[in-house]
Amino acid sequence: MLHISVDGLRPDAVTALGPGGAPNLYRLRVEGSRTDNARTDYDYTNTLPNHSCMLTGRGVLGPDGHGVDFNDDPDTTLAAVHGSYVAGVFDVVHDHGLGTALYAGKSKFAFFDRSWDAVNGAPDLAGVDDGRDKIDRYLYLYDTAALVDSAIAGLLAGDIHYLFLHLRDPDTAGHAAGWMSAGYLASVARVDSLVGLLLDAIEGDPALAGATSVILTSDHGGYGLGHSDPALPCDFTVPVYVWGAGAAPRIDLYHLNPVSRENPGLSRPDYAASPPPIRNGGTSNLALALLGLPPIPGSTINAAQDLVVGPLADAGMIAGWDEPVRLFPNPSEGRTTVSFSLGAGGPVDILLFDAAGRVVERMRYGYLGRGAHEIAVGGGDLCPGIYFYAVRAPAATSTGKLVLIR
Repeated sequence: MLHISVDGLRPDAVTALGPGGAPNLYRLRVEGSRTDNARTDYDYTNTLPNHSCMLTGRGVLGPDGHGVDFNDDPDTTLAAVHGSYVAGVFDVVHDHGLGTALYAGKSKFAFFDRSWDAVNGAPDLAGVDDGRDKIDRYLYLYDTAALVDSAIAGLLAGDIHYLFLHLRDPDTAGHAAGWMSAGYLASVARVDSLVGLLLDAIEGDPALAGATSVILTSDHGGYGLGHSDPALPCDFTVPVYVWGAGAAPRIDLYHLNPVSRENPGLSRPDYAASPPPIRNGGTSNLALALLGLPPIPGSTINAAQDLVVGPLADAGMIAGWDEPVRLFPNPSEGRTTVSFSLGAGGPVDILLFDAAGRVVERMRYGYLGRGAHEIAVGGGDLCPGIYFYAVRAPAATSTGKLVLIR
């Protein structure tokens, strides 16, 4: 598992450069599942707070928050800030006997190494005692090219199963020249070339190819010379790209998760929003799910590990259905029938989404009895194209794809 944070990456910088200027980031988008509309923490759009979210699966504030509301290394630990021990993604991977690494381009990331070192890390209570030091390798290098070379060497060594890689360049360029300036876009292009080296190394190694997942996200965007306004869309909008083992190609993550996640548009949902948006803070529990590991203890973002990134077929049947949900005919020239069998009676929602994620049809049934049901959806008023459906029952949700033709 390679978990990449590109510091200060705005998703519209990727689309501004296009496939010619950012071929490797586009490769992640095309060959994997993605969204350009994920969210940072609700209250903070700074580096240390959001990386703390990414590594712990928690927001910043509140009794369950990690409490890192500062952006410089205070020479203390997460436990000291929060008032008690805060587990992170490294705890889970390490305590299950797997190798971990944190490679960073800013010296302030020593805060994380210190928080989970041999002195401050929690005892390993999962199986064999692997010790308290949760991060097997920590490396800080300001030279990003050298940092990536070291990350590639670490991956190829074969003993790192989870590597968190922080690439600082777009943030540095944004503060110096302005977000979306020529200098900023050039830094994104340089990072793109380094991401290409990582992807080539993975695909070129027989042990890594086909078995490695890559998650790429960002801690914040930016506007002008800064990024400290958590209410500004340019600051709180970040990408999440998932590529490699377990990732479906060419599909938006909101289309894959039409019931459990809601595309926020330009809005800024707080942590009470239901369904929630996709957040950068949920990527650590996603990484653990792809590794086949449980969520971070005490985490609150994607703690159910229910963010689907794999092929739609993988989500076709979830516990609670007596039989898989089916559509016929599919492809269809008009109306199609949704067939399903409920294990228990209850309310049922059927939603149909267009390729942009907009709900084009919704049917709500206050109560359907146990057993088989067939319901017609779609129709002549819908244009030909690809649509996505979600059937939601009390104990199960099933999603899939519908193709309309003429």
